[in-house]
Amino acid sequence: MSRDRLQRARTELERAVETAADDVRDDLRETAGAFAELTAADREPDHAVLDGHLNTLRQARDRAEGETETEIDRALEHAESYREELAGA
Repeated sequence: MSRDRLQRARTELERAVETAADDVRDDLRETAGAFAELTAADREPDHAVLDGHLNTLRQARDRAEGETETEIDRALEHAESYREELAGA
């Protein structure tokens, strides 16, 4: 399975960090780091773990504004698309 979508989500999050307010920035950094680990792993991520990251992003999006919100939306699109490709999804 291509992890390209998850990598794209990470890239979008790294862009979002640059414009994010303090209350959102840490969640975005942590999730981007988690996505980096998932793309480097030898096996597919656990669905529950990935869902937890997606939930964190949805909550961050609710607190974000403007360009940050747009970047989070893009990241979510990529990550959710990746989630749909996982076996057993």
